[in-house]
Amino acid sequence: MGKLLDLFTFSDLVGPGLPLYTPRGALIRRLLNEYVEDVQSKYGYQQVWTNQFARGELFKISGHYDKYKDSMFRVVSNFSDEEFFLKPMNCPQHTQILRQQTQKL
Repeated sequence: MGKLLDLFTFSDLVGPGLPLYTPRGALIRRLLNEYVEDVQSKYGYQQVWTNQFARGELFKISGHYDKYKDSMFRVVSNFSDEEFFLKPMNCPQHTQILRQQTQKL
């Protein structure tokens, strides 16, 4: 239906299940996001943003590394031995925001 309404398209070069939003689709997506943000704001929720990947150490501390490392998308560099992972969930990074805020108190 979305393709028929010219809301999005797909490309084998980008990857299956990864929509590319057209201007019409991007507009609907933006309007939906604005609506959700308005509802969240009405009920006192505050928005935060975190990176899409983080150092493996964060996920070792949170326990996600031992449980999910074989299913997590791992990113490494030729310039470092350090490993990074695409975040599978928000909570480990959100705990770091809370940690920083509580240290200020």
